[in-house]
Amino acid sequence: MFKNVNSINDLKRITYLFILPGLLVAAISTLLLQVATRNYSLQFYCTIIFMLFYITLWILAYKRHPFVLFEKFLIVIIGCYYVVTILFEVLLNYQTGENDALSIFTIWYPLFMMYIFMVLPRKSALFASIVVVALPFIPSVLLYGGLHDGFRDSLLQFYVASIIYIVILFVAQSIINSYIEIKAVEKQFYVDQLTQVGNRHQIDIWLKDLLHETVKLGEVSVVFFDIDFFKRVNDQFGHQAGDEVLKAVAQIVRQQLSAEQHIGRWGGEEFIVLLKEPECIAYEIAEKLRLAIAAHDFPYVGQVTASFGVTSNMEGDTAGTILLRVDKRLYLSKEKGRNRVTGKIVT
Repeated sequence: MFKNVNSINDLKRITYLFILPGLLVAAISTLLLQVATRNYSLQFYCTIIFMLFYITLWILAYKRHPFVLFEKFLIVIIGCYYVVTILFEVLLNYQTGENDALSIFTIWYPLFMMYIFMVLPRKSALFASIVVVALPFIPSVLLYGGLHDGFRDSLLQFYVASIIYIVILFVAQSIINSYIEIKAVEKQFYVDQLTQVGNRHQIDIWLKDLLHETVKLGEVSVVFFDIDFFKRVNDQFGHQAGDEVLKAVAQIVRQQLSAEQHIGRWGGEEFIVLLKEPECIAYEIAEKLRLAIAAHDFPYVGQVTASFGVTSNMEGDTAGTILLRVDKRLYLSKEKGRNRVTGKIVT
């Protein structure tokens, strides 16, 4: 589900796709109940409006259309609804003594607070949430003495809970923002900025972890490949075209691998694939990757091939010895004419 999540908007889009249908079902059930009881109050028409908003936002998320302005507009609409509803219930209780507590709308209030902090930047979210709470709070204080005892208790708990929600969400968003910033720094440190696969530092870590797992897995494998005649690509079509080839190759290989199989850029046009499979399977995977690259039509460049070396761990292997061996096998593929895979030949 989260494989293609590359930004906050991607995460929000997935959240909307799963959460909004639930809200829509809740709105429909409320609407049916109001129809059954012939309760065509303001809440009835507000529920219809909210349903239309939920459907629209879901469609925007599903179609991958921009929805930032719509999100902010929805905050304004829902915020106005909550402010008006609270004021109406306070005035109703003050004048008639009806309803001993705030109505069921308060159940959804924490979700609205979460939505504010999910959509807006931290300081803007803090300001918006305080405004939503403060607008009905002032009249509530002025009329507090004339309210029913049960309603006063309900109102007091609502405001105390609202303040707690705001503080928790403000702190939570601060923690999340810090986490995102740390991840962004880590991405720069461990990810090749051109191809968006692991860089050499990340490969070193993956390889060290992979060799540690040989105790449990037994045999693991390393695939080393580079693009044939890549200098000709740069010389003939320019470095920008060469960069596009590198990005496309990385994407082609990544699409062929599972989540537990890693690809990284070793440097230049050289890539390394780390596998938890024995060499016989790694050879088949390398052959599949070779065919996928050779079959791809690269824009402006046309066909490009790659040469592969494959090896598995041996007793006493270190990261250095296994890389040296797989490099020799890659070199042998080039000696034999390129666009091929070499496995257990050089030891």
